Amino acid sequence: MSPPANCDGLLRLNTLADIIASCVNTGSLASTPCQTLFCDATPGATYSVGCSTTPDIRDTLAAAQSIARNPANNVAALLALATPNAPFQPSLSSPPDGWEIALNYAPSGANFDGPAAVALDASGNVFIANGGGDSVSELTAASGYATGLNFAPMNAAFDSPVSLALDGSGNVFVANLFGDSVSELTQASSYATGLNFTPGDAALSEPVALALDGSSNVFVANEFNNSVSELAAPNYGTSGSNFAPVAASFDIPMSLALDPSGNIFVANAGGDSVSELTQASSYATGLNFAPSAAMLSEPVSLALDGSSNVFVANEFNNSVSELTAPSYGTSGANFASMDANFNDPISIALDGSGNVFVANGVGNSVSELTAASSYATGLNFAPAGAAFSEPFSVALDGSGNVFVANLEGNSVSQLIGLATPVVTPIQSCVAAEASGPSQYCVP
Repeated sequence: MSPPANCDGLLRLNTLADIIASCVNTGSLASTPCQTLFCDATPGATYSVGCSTTPDIRDTLAAAQSIARNPANNVAALLALATPNAPFQPSLSSPPDGWEIALNYAPSGANFDGPAAVALDASGNVFIANGGGDSVSELTAASGYATGLNFAPMNAAFDSPVSLALDGSGNVFVANLFGDSVSELTQASSYATGLNFTPGDAALSEPVALALDGSSNVFVANEFNNSVSELAAPNYGTSGSNFAPVAASFDIPMSLALDPSGNIFVANAGGDSVSELTQASSYATGLNFAPSAAMLSEPVSLALDGSSNVFVANEFNNSVSELTAPSYGTSGANFASMDANFNDPISIALDGSGNVFVANGVGNSVSELTAASSYATGLNFAPAGAAFSEPFSVALDGSGNVFVANLEGNSVSQLIGLATPVVTPIQSCVAAEASGPSQYCVP
């Protein structure tokens, strides 16, 4: 008989259920087990005779949510609420590293081969760009991610796809690193139809990253010729532009993102800087930012929060930098909390509360910097159930789940409910926030 799958996740889930049951089975929210649960589930509070502070938590649902979002809080104290003969078995007998619950997916139908990028649609389906397999995989939310699909239509002409993004209609766009092109899989064909775009004026050259604006125009960072390309909707194959203003100082651009106004921000891995192309100038005006306090060092991935502050993962000095809007060139900060345990931070994403999540390629873990601590507090997650193996890309969904593409492990990991939800796909956030702030949007 095959060993049971996801044992670590099962043990943690059963134990959490036993912890909640300690309150439920008393039949009174005023009971000592309930009051202890509500207190110990509150970050910064501890229970001893009474609670050290007045907890905001007043029911078991809020307690469960708080534990999921703050998995390193009061771990041993919470475990003590689970009795030896608790109803849900098997369960943990000693405190875990935290209460995060992780699963790992590698269904045969997905045919993962060097998964290099991950993105989600509005229904929570997970899409993966297979850099080694010249294909795109999908894990279907309706199957609980147990069903995997693989797409490689001939006309898509995939060639080392390393980045992907979805538009608001669910169409998938892919950057082909060695194909000097952008591919599209159409949602209307259930991704059986592929298209490939190489407009001459776009001057695509080792496109390593892409992003979409609120009108579904596609923007691409070109690693080889130090530029940004635009493929204009809906004529992606014929309507292209290329931008490389001198003042932008592009130097091995590795990642890009757009703010709600359509300004483009680019991480320059070779230049230890962040560039901006302004939408108001039709991207003819470039700016370059490297505030000393940010300590940018081989920045390889960036993301923006709801206020357009720029967060950057620095691969070389194992840290995260922030460039504060609107003074990007002069107002910077650097975060390298020891507890975050950064180790080759390769991909970055922000949740709906502004918490920062980072995939550590060498560390085989995911780190979090908490917005509530102004990013001074760091956490590191490497539960056995995740089976991290060179995590290369991280993305969040509308339920607060954290998904990670494992480049070496040919799998996708999920940390359940760890983050504050975000709107997916990200392009939908960009469109929504163009007309005003949108809850859970962090483009």
